[in-house]
Formats: sequence, C-alpha cells, structure tokens
Amino acid sequence: MAGKTDNSVAEEQSPPEAEAEAPEAGTEAPGGKDAKAAAESGTEPATPGPPFDPTSVRIETRALTIDVLVQRLAEGGIDLARAGDGSPIWTEVARSRLVESLLLRVPLPAFYFDANAPDSWSVVDGLQRLAALDAFVNNGAFGLSSLEFFDHLEGKTFKELPRHFQRRILETQVTGHLIQEGTPEPVRAAIIRRIDTGSGRPS
Repeated sequence: MAGKTDNSVAEEQSPPEAEAEAPEAGTEAPGGKDAKAAAESGTEPATPGPPFDPTSVRIETRALTIDVLVQRLAEGGIDLARAGDGSPIWTEVARSRLVESLLLRVPLPAFYFDANAPDSWSVVDGLQRLAALDAFVNNGAFGLSSLEFFDHLEGKTFKELPRHFQRRILETQVTGHLIQEGTPEPVRAAIIRRIDTGSGRPS
C-alpha cells in the first residue's frame, strides 16, 4: 500500500482534537525514521545530490587506429602499469583470437583512457586488448594459435604475416574515449570507477 502524502500527514496533525493514527505494533511509520523525524521537525527529508557536477565532465571521443595505439605503446605514451594489478591476464589463445577478429574486421569495443597527463594515457578499459596488441605487433612475443578461420596463419608472428594482413590490422579503426586534463579529481575518480566496474568482463 502506498505511504501517505505529506499533505495527509499535515491534515491529521493540525486539528488538536484529531488523534494521529498509530502504526501497528512492531512496524515503522511509512518512510522510516528519516521521514518521521522530518515530519516532526516540519522539514523535508534530505535527499542526496548528484555524485558530481555534470558540467565538470570532460570526455573527448576520438577516432583512432590500431597503428596509432601501438605506436603510442611503443613510445611509452600509454601506461600499461595495471597489467600487474591482479587483473586476469589473457592466454595466448585469447590474444590470438583478438588478432583474428581484426583480420575478420570485427569491430572492437571502445577504449577508455585517463588523459590527465597528455603524454602518457592511463588505461581505464581495454587493458588486456592493448597488452595483447603490444605483445603481438611491437614485441613479436607470440605466434598465432588456435585460429578458427585463418588456420594457414598458425604460428606466425606479426612480422611473418603477409603485408596485406599487417596493413589490415594496423588500419583497423577503433574508438577512444579520453577523460581530459582539467576534469576535477573527484569527478575523474567517479568516472573511472563507473567505467572500471561497469564493464563486467576482463578488458
């Protein structure tokens, strides 16, 4: 049953001869203790404000390519420090399937970065994908394995791929969302927390 409105509570309390309706034994008045205290003081219960000022949010969306990302990785322009923070590390098979997705032209999810330091982006979402690309393209750390559609590329590193496949990987377009410099720290922390906990999957 819906609780009484503020007006109905006021009407019951205003006439001196009217007796306030007592709640049943063992139950609490509608609205709980906060509503009861507010009714007694004649004030509205406090309501929480927004988590931050929406006008303080500064997020820039950029069209990027895998080539741009791996170049920044090679130059130290993307910080992969979180790779050792206890997040699940992708297996070689999972990394190979990511590369195969690029060869199949399957669109990748967007990447999120904290760009507070413009020369060194911190990864908010997309860490494992970036670590896989860095290992495969920049470092030649593994050969492709357990592929579903390009089995003739089994065992090949990036440099061993035919040139047209290399270009297909590097020219793949992706979306990057950058939390910009100047965003207030409480706002930045709240945005990162929401993104980081909202994906619900390894990145």
